[in-house]
This record gives sequence, C-alpha cells and structure tokens, in this order.
Amino acid sequence: MAAGDQGLLIFRTDGHARIGLGHVMRCLALAQAWQAVGGKVLFAVAGEESARAAMQVAPGFEVASLDVSPGGSEDLARTVDLALTRKPLRVVVDGYHFDAGYQEGLKNAGLQVLFIDDFGHAGYYCSDWVLNQNIYGDASMYPTLAPHTRLLLGPRYFLLREEFWAWASRPREMPARAGKVLVTLGGSDPHHTTLKVVSALRRVEWPGLEVVVVAGAVNSQVKELAVSLKEAPFPGRVEQNAGNMAALMHWADVAMAGGGITCYELAFMGVPTLMLILADNQRLNGKSFESRGVAVNLGGFADLDPSKTAASLTELLGAASKRAEMSRRGRNLVDGQGVWRVLNHLGLETITLRAAVKDDCRMLWEWANDPEVRKNSFSSDPIPWEQHVPWFESKLRDPGYLIYILLDREKNPLGQVRFEVRHGDATISVDISREHRHQGYGTAGIRAACRRLFREFMIIRVHAYVKPDNPFSIRTFLQAGFQEIGPIVRKGFTAVHLALERDDL
Repeated sequence: MAAGDQGLLIFRTDGHARIGLGHVMRCLALAQAWQAVGGKVLFAVAGEESARAAMQVAPGFEVASLDVSPGGSEDLARTVDLALTRKPLRVVVDGYHFDAGYQEGLKNAGLQVLFIDDFGHAGYYCSDWVLNQNIYGDASMYPTLAPHTRLLLGPRYFLLREEFWAWASRPREMPARAGKVLVTLGGSDPHHTTLKVVSALRRVEWPGLEVVVVAGAVNSQVKELAVSLKEAPFPGRVEQNAGNMAALMHWADVAMAGGGITCYELAFMGVPTLMLILADNQRLNGKSFESRGVAVNLGGFADLDPSKTAASLTELLGAASKRAEMSRRGRNLVDGQGVWRVLNHLGLETITLRAAVKDDCRMLWEWANDPEVRKNSFSSDPIPWEQHVPWFESKLRDPGYLIYILLDREKNPLGQVRFEVRHGDATISVDISREHRHQGYGTAGIRAACRRLFREFMIIRVHAYVKPDNPFSIRTFLQAGFQEIGPIVRKGFTAVHLALERDDL
C-alpha cells in the first residue's frame, strides 16, 4: 500500500445540476462513517462541474477531477490507474452510467468493489457487494450475479449522514395541531418544482403556518423563491445548501419532499411527509412509502395541482393521529444503523483487540478513575488502588469475565471493552481513554469486541446499561448496532437498556 494511504476508500460518483446530488450525498454518508473511525477518503468525479459540487457538499474530503466522459472506457482506465496508484482498501461506485463492463474492469484490476444501485440497471453484477438501500430493494432485481457477489438490500442498510447520528435516541413530539412545514425537493431542482410548491402553499389557509424552504447547493431559483415567500400570507424563509437538515427536520411538523434519499432521512426523523415524485427513478419509493403508511404520495411533479396539494397539506396538518402513525412507521423503517452495517459487511475495521494482561493493571485503573468515566458510572466514587488490584487480578482468572484492550493500527491502546458472561448473555462496559474520545473509536471498538465475542462464545445477545443523562454513550451503542429496549432499574439507578442480538451484527 502506498505511503500515507493506509485505510483509503475511493468513491467514484458524480453530481451536478442536471443529474442531482443524490449519488454524492449517499456516498458522503459512508465516507463520514469511515472517516469517523479513522479512515481516509477520496472522491473521484468526472469533470469540474461534479468536482465543484462534491467540494461544496462534502467539504474537507479530498476530491480528484477526472477529465473523462462518465462511465466510458476512458473513465474506467483513469479510475483503475488512480486506484492502482493510491491502493485503496475498497472502491465504491455509485451512478447509473456505470455498467457491468465497468465493474468487470475494476475487478480485473484486482480491486474490491462496492456497487451502490437502485434498479439492477447493470444487468450482470460482479462487484464484491451490491448495495440497494431502497424500501423496494429485492434479490429478484439481481438474477445474474457472480458467485462471490453479496447483496445488501433494503432500508436496514440506508446510508445516513453524520448530522443525523445524534438524533437516533431522541423522541419525536407530535403536536395536536401542526403548523411547521419543511419543503425540500433535492439538490438541483432542474424543473423549478419548489416554486410551484410554494405557489400551492400560498393557497393554504391555516393559522400559525410557518414554512422553511431548503434550496439545494446547485438550485438556481433561490432569489425567486425568496420573493415568492415574502409575498406569502405566512412567515417563511429559504435556506440554501442547509448544513442543518437534521435540525430542520426535527423542527418540522410536516414535510413536502422529493422521493429520493431525503424521504428516508425524514422517515428516520419521524416526519410525516407529502412526497412528490421528481424523477422516474423515484416512483417505486412513492408507491412503497405510501403502501407502508410512511408518506402520502402526491404523484409526479409535472401533474402537480396547486389546489389538491394545498388540500392534502391542510388535511395532514389537522390529522394528529395519522401524523403520529406515519411518524412511528417511518422510524421503524429506518433505524439509522445502516452505514455501520455496511462498513461491517465490507470488513473495514480500524480497531484490533488483545486480551488484557497483568501489566495493564495501572493503565486500566487510570482510565477507570478519569472524572468523566466516574461521572457516567453507576458507582461514581473514585476507585482506590488497593481495591482495584485484587479486583483486576480476580477478573483475569474469571472465565466468565472478559477484558479486551482496544488498539489502533500502530498498536497503541485506545481503551477497554469488558464483558460479564452469564447463561448465554453478556453485559458490556466500555472505557475510551480521554485523548481518544469522540473520534469514533467507541463505536468501532464495541463492534469489534462484540464480533469477537459472538465468534468465540455461544452468546445470544449483549446488554448495555447507560445512565439517561449520558446521550453520547447511548448514541455510541446505537451506532454500533444496539437497539434501545427501554428504561430499567440497574444497581438502584434508572438506566437505559440497550441490546445487540447475535444476528444483528
């Protein structure tokens, strides 16, 4: 592997005003997760227009502009050359212009490839993994696969961007009378559908109505939208290239959105949605979301009827029970752990483990007495050295107690994961050293340790118990694949109970 490129992922994708930004945005989610656990990322795009868009929506990531026609033989040759030079762990490909021959060319170059797909458009698939994160994703779409190709199908694998991760455990309040409306119709909106929607909203007679319109990074109608909202009979504003989509979705009582990846983000946030189909490739989403009771399908943008649109919004604003049920179903559909499941399937780990040894005694004692660790423990008193030593030595001898030291690629200690194993279940405890916190090591360490536990022991599930006032730890376990069970009394304290089943990792 080339010097300086340890742990690199290359994303070959494109996005600009004509084709939208959806492919880049979902690649961004996977890139952020990989970066969070210490990996490196390179976006390879065709042409300066895609390069500008990628740098705008994915700031901070390296972007390489390939002067090629997207999907052609020259594109393949340049991508292979780039990969052979940079030697990535994996190449991720996302776009409708990449076909079976493109996959074959990458595989013939000895590369491991994840192909992100929506409809089985390539016909034959020989990449190592095919990801179809859509609600309608099904194996029947892929009748012709290479023997080694694995399918990752459905919203279980939805790639949720970093800004949404912190919202996984937050409850959704459902007001009896709604009034806050979010309008978000994609990154480019080439048909100016947002203006038509705002025009329809101006027909809505609803006391307390507030509207926020999100204009994508390459939307050319921002000034016109601002003027139209200024003339509306309700307060409204435009936000372009909003960096706070999760917060805006949390603010909203109802959303009007396109049928692309945004509808999955809204489902995760529990926002009842009126969906407009902005492209033919969104029709299956519209049909499936409506049949599952997650959204109301308004049909294609070209057939938008302002009066009917205003009536549909008015009805949903007043239907509290319907909105509550749509919210519940949405959150059940997208649990927010998909990006971590995908990394797991790709075999991408930044953490290794070793069993604790006697020489680790002082290091673990110092970690355990860190003020933040003591604050978040159910027993918050400092641990005396003379008490810690016999406890640690007894645990090393106990076959039902496992202590793993987490190591980075240079074998430096990052923290510890402990398991108490009893009758087919295990209880997990985690400490990350102060200098390595909030860098993704907790999530990666929990996943690596649980994977080893399930591999080496006949454990059915792992339990975690976290103080309710420790949202960071709750979020870390959720990102690692745990599911929140509910409140429980633990050692005399109320705790949040989370669990991970063997089959869920």
